[in-house]
Amino acid sequence: MNHIMLLVQPVDSYIHQNWVNSNETNFLKKQVLARGGFLILAPTSLIISALETMIGLGIGLGSICTFGMYKEKVQDARYFIESSHALVAHPYGYIVKTINPQAIFCEAGKSMPNGLLSSCLYEPAKKNINNCLNSNYFLKRHIVSRLIFGLLGISLVITRIADAIIGIPTAGFSILTCGKFRSLNHIAYRGLVAPLIIHDFFFCTMGIINPWALAGKKKQSQ
Repeated sequence: MNHIMLLVQPVDSYIHQNWVNSNETNFLKKQVLARGGFLILAPTSLIISALETMIGLGIGLGSICTFGMYKEKVQDARYFIESSHALVAHPYGYIVKTINPQAIFCEAGKSMPNGLLSSCLYEPAKKNINNCLNSNYFLKRHIVSRLIFGLLGISLVITRIADAIIGIPTAGFSILTCGKFRSLNHIAYRGLVAPLIIHDFFFCTMGIINPWALAGKKKQSQ
């Protein structure tokens, strides 16, 4: 879980538990306060995710300039840049919840989605990259691993565009139907994490420069 979720999720949970899902038949809480809270969270989530993404890009630029020699900084950069997933998806989600506080999203604030088509690329690529980095052959460690990062970067550009093409109109239908259809909400949300292309670019660029800088686990929030 990254900072955007650490800061926004407690407020989101409070609104759901105390207003939206309250056992009280209180029109003010369920219909007015809940909508007002979600409406405020829409721009708030955008601002927080934008700030975190910019911080990550600053750290990431420093990491690229130092060829990934400081592994902890590389992980910090990824940690912040991943907030780019919320740039569009979170404001969309809160707009839908402003219209319909009962709207359900399959993500429900849990693990960060990695897109629609894009999610099919990461794990196989990471597995192949790790196999190359652990190989006894120089060619696989230094050449093939970098080629995979390059091909992954090109592929992710295509799939992120496809995700956005699917997500944007689906989000429109989701809003028009007041968020009543969970499947539409889910597809739209996952498609709208397309700004993760920012993280993809950093990840693949760093992988080409210094694959070993990405070998460790991503930084976890405390």
